[in-house]
Amino acid sequence: MSADPVDHEPSPEEAWERLIIGSPDRRVRQIRALEAVGVKLLLMNMNFGNMTHREAMRSLRLFGQEVLPAFR
Repeated sequence: MSADPVDHEPSPEEAWERLIIGSPDRRVRQIRALEAVGVKLLLMNMNFGNMTHREAMRSLRLFGQEVLPAFR
C-alpha cells in the first residue's frame, strides 16, 4: 500500500479545518458554526484509522460528556 496522497485528498492542514477534532471547546465551536449555516444533522464516526475499540469508546464517551452538554 502506498503512502502517496490520492486525488482530492485533503492536506493535514485542510483535514484539521474540516474535521470535528480537537479539544471539547474547539469541537463545540465547530458544531456551532455548522448550526449557524443551517446544518441540522451530523453523522459522526468515532472510530477511524487504526483505532482500537477501546480508543473509539473513549472518544465517544468524552464527546458525550464534554461536548454534547453544550447542546442541551
